[in-house]
Amino acid sequence: MAAFPSSQTTGAPHADLQGLQAAWLTWTRDLLRDNRLPLSGDVAQWIRAWGETVSQVGIFNVNVGTKNPQLEREIVTEYSYGRQLGRMLDMLEALVSENRPALVKNSPEVVKDFEDMVAGIRKIKHKRLVVADVVDMVKQRSGSPNFENDLKRLISKLQSLLPPP
Repeated sequence: MAAFPSSQTTGAPHADLQGLQAAWLTWTRDLLRDNRLPLSGDVAQWIRAWGETVSQVGIFNVNVGTKNPQLEREIVTEYSYGRQLGRMLDMLEALVSENRPALVKNSPEVVKDFEDMVAGIRKIKHKRLVVADVVDMVKQRSGSPNFENDLKRLISKLQSLLPPP
């Protein structure tokens, strides 16, 4: 006796095959619904890292943002986009603070949105900054010519944050 009935027993030529196929599809869909197979989850970081490593993600890449992609890679290697934006934001914040009355008079909503954004970014950075991050940042600069002086200044500033004994 066969494990699966054949179409000859039911009289419908493909009914049993279709039922078996539907059952298999249902079973696989249910099995894989919450299962994360390789590359089925969040792979954005891997792609980003791969793209930064080989400077190409796809087969065909079109550089529309820069006329000199090699120069762009060199700059981003030294100063990440986040670092560039952070420094510009710090400078812009100082300028906005210095000229706040005139800016508020002309564009109060824009100033409020900007200040809210700066506060939100600071809050996110504050939550994410841990001792290991600081140590990693210091290690990254260990090859700079002024490293020892910078490290002494950092230690001095950190010690000044401690309450007096």
